Amino acid sequence: MSKKAYLLLYNTAQLACWSWALAATVIALKKGPAAVYESAAPAIRKLKFFILIVSIENLARLLPRSLAHFSVPPLTSSCSKPLLSPLPSGLGQLSALLETLHVLLGLTKGSAPLALLQWFGRSNVLFLIVGSLPQLRDSPALAPLFLAWAAADIVRYAWYAAAALSPNNEAPGPLTWARYSAFIPLYPLGVFAGEMPLIKAAIPLIREKKLFSVEMPNEYNFAFSYAAFCTLGLYVLLPAAFAHLYTHMLRARGKRLGGSGGGSGGGGERKRE
Repeated sequence: MSKKAYLLLYNTAQLACWSWALAATVIALKKGPAAVYESAAPAIRKLKFFILIVSIENLARLLPRSLAHFSVPPLTSSCSKPLLSPLPSGLGQLSALLETLHVLLGLTKGSAPLALLQWFGRSNVLFLIVGSLPQLRDSPALAPLFLAWAAADIVRYAWYAAAALSPNNEAPGPLTWARYSAFIPLYPLGVFAGEMPLIKAAIPLIREKKLFSVEMPNEYNFAFSYAAFCTLGLYVLLPAAFAHLYTHMLRARGKRLGGSGGGSGGGGERKRE
């Protein structure tokens, strides 16, 4: 499989995943806040695991033989069902780590630390916090969280897929405009109406349960408070990351759209802002 074909496969699969998640969220909203997590999270979890397996299988074919000393069993009916059903939720989100690997392998341009930061931020909220605290699964903050994430990634992966499909690695102008404009309302919506309220509500529960924490004394002479980490994240790390990423995207929007108001965008090999 060629690099372009692999990127087209990956981005199309991600587009399908987030389209399903968006549809599941919208349908669940009619049933109330408690239905949002139960409907959208499995859609994200199962499809992302499928993307992870298929992408690793094809990514291995692009690597030099000296680096491709691993294999993944095919997704036959005999192995996929037990893997998809009881799969730990964190494993599904690993598919997003492939974008960091894509940069490191030179398949796409961009910042590996930035991609890793975005992956960790979402995974922390969705799996370590909401996934570990059932009390938060009926939170009204889940609806804007899933809606913002899904809508933003539908536009983003549609742009990547369209560019990879084009012989000139160029996405249509309107799609490029949407790619560099949709984040303006969606990113603040996801952070301020979704992530931050969930983290704030989780901190006392984490502190009470001592979730993911290590107390002294212990043989390693090491202590870690996940509640303190989340507090630092809520009031320092998340606002700082938001400011950095938002200004980064605004600069990228200015460079890409410039005075044209919406030129064609680059393909799978372009920088993944």
